[in-house]
Amino acid sequence: MNWVYFLFLFNIIFISAQEGIENILKSQLEDGNSVPLGDEYESHEYSEKDLDATIPIIENILKTQGYKTLTSSEFKEKIKSKFNRIIDEKSEKRYLYVDLYDKCSRDIIYTRNPIYNGFFIIKNKNFITSLYAIPELIDYQKEYPEIAKVENKILIKTDSYWTDNLEVPHWRDTKNLSSQRRFIKKLLIARNKYLFNEDQNQFAWLITNDAQFMRSLVTTFGYTEDKKLYKWFFDNTPFDEKNLDEFGELIWTKYCNNSISIHNNFFNVIDNLLSVDKEKYLNYLLKYLQYVLDYDVKNPNALIKQISLAQKCELIGRIISFGEKFRYAENINIEDPYKFMGWTFMMDYKELYKKEFERNNYYNLPEFKERYKMAEDYWVSEVLPFNE
Repeated sequence: MNWVYFLFLFNIIFISAQEGIENILKSQLEDGNSVPLGDEYESHEYSEKDLDATIPIIENILKTQGYKTLTSSEFKEKIKSKFNRIIDEKSEKRYLYVDLYDKCSRDIIYTRNPIYNGFFIIKNKNFITSLYAIPELIDYQKEYPEIAKVENKILIKTDSYWTDNLEVPHWRDTKNLSSQRRFIKKLLIARNKYLFNEDQNQFAWLITNDAQFMRSLVTTFGYTEDKKLYKWFFDNTPFDEKNLDEFGELIWTKYCNNSISIHNNFFNVIDNLLSVDKEKYLNYLLKYLQYVLDYDVKNPNALIKQISLAQKCELIGRIISFGEKFRYAENINIEDPYKFMGWTFMMDYKELYKKEFERNNYYNLPEFKERYKMAEDYWVSEVLPFNE
């Protein structure tokens, strides 16, 4: 009896899903593909129903390609680790939206417009996906030939912003649509397997074909646990004195709760570089420290101006503690004569940084307190009198 009921329930769900796909597909085909017309126009009004209809399709794509669906608790943990988002199991929301341009926003955006960039966390199915139109996922002409017949007529939309009569391209006329489908399927598989199955076989494809997303894992969300990812990000972030905030993204991330994470991997990577490269990056780091120490950073939108004094001082402490390790190394040439501690004393004329160091017991960093005291004695007894 239980099996009969289960099969009955399964058939009801399957039929309902099919009807949802068919209805949404028909509406999408009737509205056509407006992407070629430009960012300002979207002929189909996408909604939660459009996402609903793609979920069983995407779930099947992932399943047939070996994606291992996590338990809810495992998925919740990985979402927190990778994106610093908390899945509230008590919430009735089935989807969370992650905006790559505004990670702290909780607004859901249902659009395929390329000026937006984000993805959905599918809570009850435990995978992520962007919002796709059904024609981007399946060969609808083959699977739904009757519905595909709606494309036999010209699609005319009325939009006063553009023109009274705007012809919208059919989906079937989308250039290279079949290759787009293959790419989207690979993207879905690669992202989900890499993020949630820890499948490193997807890494090479992702950094080649999905580099912006992979960079955002570090820059936007502060995910640095994958050392291979972080090293790739490190190697592909050039030092630019005109954009020191970008270099700072290697070192720290600010979260939506206003806390920050200082990336240990940054210091570990430099530690393991050859001497010539280590020297180069230590000098980069010294220039970044000078920027951080500046009380009056001119750019009002600078990332360093978005953190508190206490956070800034901890960042300064970590940088100078690391840099001072190499102060007297024979094979390392730190070009600036003031080095790390010297610049800290010279620019801390309000002694705000010093007070924070003392208040926080020098962050319990190895030898930091001793080195700081020695440098302070030298600065007070030798440097300041000479400058006067």
